[in-house]
Amino acid sequence: MAVQNQTEMLQELTIGFLRQHYPFDLLSDDELKTLAQAGALDYIPKDTPILTQDGKPSEFLYVIQKGSVRVSVHAENGDDIIIDMRGEGEHFGMTSMMRGTMTQMNITAAEDLMVYLFPQPLVVEVLQRNPPFSEAILQITAQRYLERALREIRYGEVRSGSDRLLFTMSVRELIKRPPIDCSPTTTIQRAAAIMRDAHVSSILINDAKGFPIGIVTDRDLRNKVVANGLSPMQPITKIMAAPVTAVDREDLAFEALLKMLNSGIHHLLVTENGKGIGVITSTDLMMLQGSSPLFVAKGINRQATLQDLIVSLQRVNQTVPLMFKEGARPSSIARVTAEINDRVTIKLLQLAEEKLGQPPLLYCWLVLGSEGRKEQTFKTDQDNALIYADPANETQAAAAEKYFADLANFVGDALERCGYPKCPGNYMARNPKWCKPIRTWQSYFYRWIETPEPQEVLYSTIFFDLRPVGPTQKLGTDLQDYVLRQTRNKGVFLAHMARLSVEHTPPLGFFRHFVLERSGPHKDTFNIKERGTGPIVDLVRLLALEHGISETNTPERLNALVKADKLSKESADELIHTLEFLMLLRMRHQVQAVEGGETPNNYLNPHSLTTIDRTTLKESFQIIARWQADISDRYMISQLA
Repeated sequence: MAVQNQTEMLQELTIGFLRQHYPFDLLSDDELKTLAQAGALDYIPKDTPILTQDGKPSEFLYVIQKGSVRVSVHAENGDDIIIDMRGEGEHFGMTSMMRGTMTQMNITAAEDLMVYLFPQPLVVEVLQRNPPFSEAILQITAQRYLERALREIRYGEVRSGSDRLLFTMSVRELIKRPPIDCSPTTTIQRAAAIMRDAHVSSILINDAKGFPIGIVTDRDLRNKVVANGLSPMQPITKIMAAPVTAVDREDLAFEALLKMLNSGIHHLLVTENGKGIGVITSTDLMMLQGSSPLFVAKGINRQATLQDLIVSLQRVNQTVPLMFKEGARPSSIARVTAEINDRVTIKLLQLAEEKLGQPPLLYCWLVLGSEGRKEQTFKTDQDNALIYADPANETQAAAAEKYFADLANFVGDALERCGYPKCPGNYMARNPKWCKPIRTWQSYFYRWIETPEPQEVLYSTIFFDLRPVGPTQKLGTDLQDYVLRQTRNKGVFLAHMARLSVEHTPPLGFFRHFVLERSGPHKDTFNIKERGTGPIVDLVRLLALEHGISETNTPERLNALVKADKLSKESADELIHTLEFLMLLRMRHQVQAVEGGETPNNYLNPHSLTTIDRTTLKESFQIIARWQADISDRYMISQLA
């Protein structure tokens, strides 16, 4: 129950509390006193819902005095995804309170909660009187809102750190095209037709000198014309919003967001010397992560043709450096890249089925190697395969073989046109050997596991990282289950895999100096993938196969091993941190290459690193060497023929 009409002592406690927490320390004594007098202190028991997603807007600004709240959203699959925790001195309810819109998050008491409630009218008054406080609290609110990217979280997607672009990017960089405009004498009907033909949601009304005097949006057409029965033959000035709210082309994107929030508008004019040069929308700002691959991924499903898909993917390699610079971890970037690749593949499979007709049997597209582990960054070679249900008879077998060969060729060619080159080793579904029914795939793995030969183990390794993409993923997971049943307790096979995992040793000499290429195009460098990340991947794959771990991603395999009590958390963390550091160095090197107009590679010159990086790199290599030594002893590799 809220404590209303706080006593003078409680008011002083409220003022003292607010003074200790930013941005409330920006308020004057009078403003703090006003808030304390009008506010209420409420006790909310643990697990009590406070605000509900898609529910009515908040009537208060909540400030947590003691305890914490859990912020979550409902995913499409019905799950409740926790996206944030807020504690003492932090606030919530600001966005829906100010905009008067449905709440977009669930906020629940994570523990017994004491919280201040400040009513909306009073908060608005304080915001208007105190611009520094207004800007600070709106910045905190907007940053949290964009950080979590609610639209993407609802689809279970990973979010990069691109929201920081709000505070570094100018609005001119958000302009997609010059504004569409008309004269003041243009009729509403004509203006609507211009908007329709130009595929825009707003139109400027310019005076005779080209200066904007008003703006009309699609909402204006709906709310002021259609809903009110206004004649469309009236001049457009009848419904325009004037004056036009605008920002200068050099203003930061965040300043544009603040202006939209304060004005309650969704379209903002960008000007240069007083004339309009573009219009940005709230969607442009809220989806500023559109500069990241996630936005590309969301757009893939909307493409209807292969050519449209090719165009939508042109920016992918350019956005990886952007995500990297904005602080996204290499492992996160790799997962996002995998999401893009998966969506491209699924879309191409759909296009293939549209061309070839319904498949004669259930099937599943498999991705292999680094893509199977979700550890790719930039676009690399295709590594894929196809599995389909066992045919019932020879007629069905012949039909299936032809159909899936045609499908694999279509998808393989399309992937190549989308920028994914053919695999030099021909590990692709378009290779008939890797486009087979379930029983054939099982026979492959049975032979590799039961009668391992060094060369076969080497070239089959890529298949032990298989990951099903679609459409019938169960075929792929059933194959994974079969493989894991076969590999358990297969000492000879595991020993061969172990030998493979120690084949490439770290490039570190006896006296802790780097062992580098002595000649050739990569002189004075070493291959950080082959001699760094690769050995970790191989070691962890070995442990996963030995203990029946179905995950393919390397950190996920390590965490699953810990959960199964097969590996200590300290050991898993050591390998995860080592892998992340090596991936960081590799990605930084590749980003620099891309920005220099070069093709990214894995050859790193350690002398180009800082002293700290070189020291950490040597320690990382020593960790790998120690693990390889342990594996060699454990699997008695020296006794292999």
